[in-house]
Amino acid sequence: MRLHIELSLLLSLSVVSCAPTGAGAPAAMPDASVARQSTTAGAIHHFTSAYLDSVAMRLAGESSPAQLLGDRGGYSYLLIRRTSPGEVEVHTAWDDVFVVRAGSATLLTGATADGGRDTAAGERRGGQIAKPQRRALRTGDVVVIPAGLAHQVLPDAGEAVTYLVVKTLARAG
Repeated sequence: MRLHIELSLLLSLSVVSCAPTGAGAPAAMPDASVARQSTTAGAIHHFTSAYLDSVAMRLAGESSPAQLLGDRGGYSYLLIRRTSPGEVEVHTAWDDVFVVRAGSATLLTGATADGGRDTAAGERRGGQIAKPQRRALRTGDVVVIPAGLAHQVLPDAGEAVTYLVVKTLARAG
């Protein structure tokens, strides 16, 4: 039930707005009334597609590819825009749910990763995935990566890929 609710939240957050803007032209910036982060009413955070597009545009000019959108304790959600490969990641306590908003990439997954470094308790980054399985990611795709599975996002050559990630506590046992 919890995963169903979280996926419903994710899908409602991920209205895809990918209309072409011309040959290589950047998308128009939304006006300030549309670009505000969210409307909070009680426990609801509502992120418009225009706002998420504006965050992705801002990330294009920053050194970090990610923007935390919220943290609810048992789960958090962020927007990521990649133009270069991310590091291999393994989370022992968190499932990742990706919703691809724009672009294309290859997702590598595998049971183990060689090398890397611990970045926090239960968090490992870097190294290489042993015997990786490859999956094509395209606009509109949703993928659920269970805790403990090594994974890495590789944007397709010359592409930027933008995706929402919901990190949710994995169920024990």
